[in-house]
Formats: sequence, C-alpha cells, structure tokens
Amino acid sequence: MVNYAWSEEKITKFIKQGRGSGEFGEYKPWLTVRDVPSTGRESRIKGKKTNRKHQLLSDLEKKAFVIYDWNDCVIDIREQYPILERDKTREIAEILGFNHPKYPKTNILTVMTFDFLITSKSNTGEVYTYARSIKPFTKLLDERVVEKLLIEKYYAEQQNIDWGLITDKEIPDVLVRNLLDLRDIDYNINEENSEILVYCLTHILNTDQSNRVIDTIVTLSQNLSMDQEDVIIIIKYLIVNKHLNYNLMTRMNFHRQIWQDVLNGGVDRA
Repeated sequence: MVNYAWSEEKITKFIKQGRGSGEFGEYKPWLTVRDVPSTGRESRIKGKKTNRKHQLLSDLEKKAFVIYDWNDCVIDIREQYPILERDKTREIAEILGFNHPKYPKTNILTVMTFDFLITSKSNTGEVYTYARSIKPFTKLLDERVVEKLLIEKYYAEQQNIDWGLITDKEIPDVLVRNLLDLRDIDYNINEENSEILVYCLTHILNTDQSNRVIDTIVTLSQNLSMDQEDVIIIIKYLIVNKHLNYNLMTRMNFHRQIWQDVLNGGVDRA
C-alpha cells in the first residue's frame, strides 16, 4: 500500500534518489503519479524530446505537456521540478505575510514545485530556461492558491528564472486534441516506404489547393494501390515530422477540409 504521508526522512530519501535532478531522459521528477493520492486524472506520457515517461498530475498538465513536446524550440521538459531551498520559500512567505505550505497533518514545510521547468533554444542558438505553473482559471478565485503561486513567482525572480502562469484559457483545446491524435502515429521507414513518403509529399504540395484533403487521399490510394487508411497514416506521419505545415489550430477533418485552409500551421511558445 502506498504511503502518502510526508516526513523529513522521506524528503531526504527523495533527494538521495536524485528526484528533481538530471536533464532530458535522465531527469527524475520530484513527484510521480504514484506519490500522490489518485484523482483519476493523472497520466504518464512518453516524451518525444526526452524519450522518457513524463509524470503529469492533471488533465491540464497533460494538455500543456503535449504542446511543449510539439514545440520545435523546446529541447527539454522537466515536470514536478522541486524548489529544495525551503528556507528561501519560507522567507518569501514571511515577507509576503503568507503561511508557508505544509504537508497535511504535519508541521513540515512543503517542498514546493514548478509544474514545468522548460529549456528552449532560440533560432539564434540561445538556450534559456523558464518555469511555468499550470492552473485552471477557476482556481485563481482561491486566495490560498494565489498565495502559493506568488511564493513560486518571487522565488523564480530571485533565481533569475522567467516564471509564468498558464490556465485553461491559454491552452487551445482543438490544438491539444489534434496533437493527442497524432502522438501514436508510427510508420516503418525503409527504402521503399521512403520513396512512398516523398511521392505523397510531392503530390500534396503540387495538388490544387482548392481540393479536399479526402480527394487527395483517394487519388493517392488509387495511385499507390494502398488502403485509404494507410494513406491517412502517411499524411499524419508527414504532419508529425513537420514535413507538412498543417494548421492544427482547426480540428483535423480530412473529409471536409481543403488544402488551402490547412497548409498554414504553426505553434507559438506558451
């Protein structure tokens, strides 16, 4: 049975285990889905950038994660990143006139966490790191939630870390649904399939942009003697690998969309 109770010994044990340390595939989040009481909304998703399972404690964290994992500028995603300097967060809380968070039924100061610590690389090659907290907009009506966010914010400022808050108001639901649909696309690449990919991409880019996407799928299916479902997988593969700059801000619907409406995609940094 999982023990959710906290103690100083447990915190020391987590630190010795390397929780909150490492980068990329070697990073170990401070909390995993097994360390918190289940709400049924937790998930573990394998990151395409880190090649490891990410520990996401809410639906909103999952939505933010899939956007970061898609973003070309993002090179590392560290979730549940701990602020181990509890003396500093306690001092900030005292200055602000807040009670520092404590673990339930204890007097132990909580190890606060950033939901995400993101490392990105600009087009000029500059590498920078920023922290993001993820909260439903309605939670901001809770004074205690705001107090905790302010402690995170001022700690980040002390460390010269760019901090920001993301709510469900800033996360495009359609984009998330599209990205989730594309996550599991797999296509076995060999010499023959590479030629098919090039053929499909060339055909799409040279097709009449007023054509429906489904019409192109039918044509490619006939030309290649392939099932339409296999052609759809190829198109999604081209989108996943950024060969097709497909507009993911509108819901993917190959039967209704025409090419000129969808070949203008792009995702900005959150």
